[in-house]
Amino acid sequence: MAGHELAVAAAIHRLASQGDKMFDRPTVFVVGAGCSVEFGFPTGPALMGQIDDLVLASLRGGTSFLDAYFRISADKSRYRSHLQTFSRGLHGSPSIDQYLSFNADDKEVETIGKLAIAQIILAQERNSKLGRKAVTHGLREISSTWIMRLFQLMALGAPKGQLDRAFSNVSFICFNYDRCIETALHLALMHYGRLSGGEAKAMLAHLPIWHPYGSVGKPIDDASGGFSERPLDPSEVVHSAAGIRTFTEGMADTGELGKMREALHQADQIVFLGFSYGKDNMKLLGPGQDTTAKIIVANTYLLAPSASSLAREACARSLYPNRTGVGRERVFRTATSASDVVARLGPALRDGLLAWQVTQGHLAEAHEGVG
Repeated sequence: MAGHELAVAAAIHRLASQGDKMFDRPTVFVVGAGCSVEFGFPTGPALMGQIDDLVLASLRGGTSFLDAYFRISADKSRYRSHLQTFSRGLHGSPSIDQYLSFNADDKEVETIGKLAIAQIILAQERNSKLGRKAVTHGLREISSTWIMRLFQLMALGAPKGQLDRAFSNVSFICFNYDRCIETALHLALMHYGRLSGGEAKAMLAHLPIWHPYGSVGKPIDDASGGFSERPLDPSEVVHSAAGIRTFTEGMADTGELGKMREALHQADQIVFLGFSYGKDNMKLLGPGQDTTAKIIVANTYLLAPSASSLAREACARSLYPNRTGVGRERVFRTATSASDVVARLGPALRDGLLAWQVTQGHLAEAHEGVG
């Protein structure tokens, strides 16, 4: 029997012996801003524009954002000057995260930026595909999103009474401030699994989801399962802004940082989705030791050709610091959307066969002419 036939036979035997175990291999999904766009959240550049509009509107008159700012600003008397300074320099940076990191020594810039991020995301939650009005009739509005397609793979074959097995061997590292992953999975458990909101919440508590830079709040805990529709209150914005961290601040809980990096180190498969591979983010992910991953999927959807090319190097240097050459060979790039990545590669990822398919030449990168 040929070598590749032996590999397939061994994989099939392993899967059969493990019964209905969901994801066969430890798999970590690293999620960037591109994954939230299909739910109705802004891209990085769009978020910058919305933040600037919000700040400029507050210069023209009273706004809820200004109310929130007045509650925590250390220098209220010069608020106009602070808002103007923030707006004038904002577009000199490629992202709001970089802007706040560059101005780490300016407390007012940090306050304005975090409040603006929180207000925009909380407002977008209410109007997103995960808002209560959108999910009134269940999962239809989010059925084609990447996270629902992934849930369908995870839950396939899981007995109704053991739906928690869908989350075995899976974890998420989310660089977004929003709560799309938690909320979508909460809804899926409620409607597909016919669980109560409390039961779904308890089940999700066992699924590792790390937010390296924080988020606008805890997972939704509501009978409807969707994001709130009530009018946004300044106190909610202030509370949510407190959960946002900058590049400079990084992960506040070093214990959680260690767990996150250990998950990357022990992963057999690592999948980047909607990610831009920025240096600060890749540095944070670096465990300091080589990951055991056999395959890294680098999603490069909508990235410039040069950035797509650098994705392989960024992943290899960060996750294989001592064997970067080996790491380059294990990075598989695909330029399709996150939803299409899950649809196309998901079954092989679930069964732990993607690395074999790639090494055997059954799958080719979707990057013609990119080295």
